[in-house]
Amino acid sequence: MTRQRVAAVLQQQETYLWPTLLLDSEEGGAGMVDFERVWPTRSSIPSETWHALFSKATEALDILVYAGAFLIEALDLADVLAW
Repeated sequence: MTRQRVAAVLQQQETYLWPTLLLDSEEGGAGMVDFERVWPTRSSIPSETWHALFSKATEALDILVYAGAFLIEALDLADVLAW
């Protein structure tokens, strides 16, 4: 499981990294999602993957501005958001 590997690499308990695990299964289970994939660097993610991920958004798309600033130039993010 990816969550267990990430916790082991970071030498942290899973519940420290994902506190919702402490909730009982009825409360926290519905919204919990494991990572599908982890890339070593953002430049290793193909632009098609970014577009595919953005196109799946139905209600909201949250982007950490400092970390996601490259998206504006690399992917023409303004056009993607307008679409």
